[in-house]
Amino acid sequence: MLSVSQHGRSYLALRWKLTEEVVGVVHTAVRFGLTKLWQEGHPRGRHSSHISFSRSHEPASWVFALGLEACPPRLQRITFNKRYLPIFETSRLEWACQKGGSHIFIPPGSLAEALALVREGLKRPVVSG
Repeated sequence: MLSVSQHGRSYLALRWKLTEEVVGVVHTAVRFGLTKLWQEGHPRGRHSSHISFSRSHEPASWVFALGLEACPPRLQRITFNKRYLPIFETSRLEWACQKGGSHIFIPPGSLAEALALVREGLKRPVVSG
């Protein structure tokens, strides 16, 4: 288990270990300003099966997460929030939807590129029809 402590809150990330891959993900997230590892309401207790990354501690503000679908402690995929689906749909990045169409999976080696796409996608104005 990996202990996550930040801004007066702590939780245990079940099945996760501080591997080189996880350290690399954290460094990449920090480089993109995703420095918040918990959001209001999550995790609800002292344990969580995943680690989420966000710009704020606001509820449901996570951008991507390391969850059970990544097969911890190994890192086989990274989960992005489904709200970024339009950005991924227009990209050339390799990605897949979670069963049921919920969230987006990418290979770990594409994290920096995916975060750059999300950052650029958020800068574009919304065009309404």
